[in-house]
Amino acid sequence: MDINNDLPPGKRLPHCDYPGAADIGSHGLQPLPDELPAMTLAAAQQYRSSRFQITTADTLNNEKLLQMARVIAGSFAVNDPMIRHLRPPKEWPAGVSGTKHKDPFGDDEFGSWTKESILFWFIRLFIFTEPFRPLDAIVQNESALKQSLAALNGAGDVIGGALNISLDLSKAAFSIRENDPFISAVFSFFEPGAQFLTSQVNLSLNALCKKYTAFSTALKAGKVADLNMVARSPLLPSEDTFALVAATVTHLQQLGFEFLLISAGNQWTGAACGVLGGVKVHFAPYRDLKRVGESNEAIADKPSSVDGFISGKDSGCMFYVVRLK
Repeated sequence: MDINNDLPPGKRLPHCDYPGAADIGSHGLQPLPDELPAMTLAAAQQYRSSRFQITTADTLNNEKLLQMARVIAGSFAVNDPMIRHLRPPKEWPAGVSGTKHKDPFGDDEFGSWTKESILFWFIRLFIFTEPFRPLDAIVQNESALKQSLAALNGAGDVIGGALNISLDLSKAAFSIRENDPFISAVFSFFEPGAQFLTSQVNLSLNALCKKYTAFSTALKAGKVADLNMVARSPLLPSEDTFALVAATVTHLQQLGFEFLLISAGNQWTGAACGVLGGVKVHFAPYRDLKRVGESNEAIADKPSSVDGFISGKDSGCMFYVVRLK
């Protein structure tokens, strides 16, 4: 029995409204204040639980890190508004089946051609290891592991996690390795969603840099972080999950980061940003344009959905900035 279950959970986050596809006047860049407010962690304490241990990912061994990747991948496959609506291409991309990928975590095959496996490899390829390194010299992404957090139960199993990365402009000119069939496989599913989010991120960063000199300076100095993914397994109650977000802002502040960016693809994440004093920067609707193939079944070579939209949810992704200092 986990003794932490005897402690009280956090208070449920307040409801957060998002615009729909028809609310055109609320799409795009949002009105920005003259000055970004500092985060309000004290006001957010009522939503924070301490029933489960939270630790930095770099303290976990490789077995637990892969467990963390599977927990987050499994959650996103079921709960993310875009991922759950989309289908992967019908068949494996060329060069994946029967091929093994070697990195510091082992020498492994891709596994089943499912959204959960694709997400697992996204985390392993792009967050836990460095995708810019040559295929025969892949290393762990020590920066991301140091910044990311895992929630553990009493048995020491990972039951949730927050994957955090720094926006390092010094790597902007680096090319992702092109001879990695596993990266090609991940892109074959993620490309429409990546284009959707990248456009929003670029518009948001441009607006923030123009509006706030301090943000522009921090970005150039590598002091802006991104909360890339936060998720839980069924073993971590929803009311306890905000603790991962709250711990993230505290941890990143201690590491010297000045701003945190969050692409909030659902209202729970938007509510978490709100109680921290996050400022809305940009809203991108899911169902304004058809961005994938339209089909009742999976189709060859590209992702698809039953209606051609990237999500079945009539909302979208809200981009937030949290000032940490």
